Amino acid sequence: MVPLGETCSYFLVAGKTKNNTNQLFIVNKESKGLTVTLERSMGLNAAQLCELNFENVKVHETAILGGNDGINYNEFINYCKLGWCALAVGCCQAVLDYVIPYANDRFAFGEPISHRQAVAFMIADIKIELESMRILTQRAVSKSRAGTGL
Repeated sequence: MVPLGETCSYFLVAGKTKNNTNQLFIVNKESKGLTVTLERSMGLNAAQLCELNFENVKVHETAILGGNDGINYNEFINYCKLGWCALAVGCCQAVLDYVIPYANDRFAFGEPISHRQAVAFMIADIKIELESMRILTQRAVSKSRAGTGL
């Protein structure tokens, strides 16, 4: 699940170096043996999620992110997880933005379904959980920026 895979020119790819350590490489989209396939995932069309397939793709050692020393791989992965958390919050917000007008416009038994207590409670639960997700994501980002760890 690579976001913006069809429109980007370069990819950040995790792989092993010659000395068997995990590192990140900058790989050109035009590299021989690399294919990009559009992946439809849960309605996240705006993210343009793609799948990358590698067949004997070779990159030069200068393609290591951070030069010869590289970067802290585990720290990078933790920051990526924060990005996915933010994407999930945005997706849930879109669901809520769709559900509220739908529940107000959809009529059953002569009134909007949002007037039914069970429906109203479900929408309220979505909002509560969404705000919890948002606050947890913001706290995690704040802690990571402060250097106190996730």
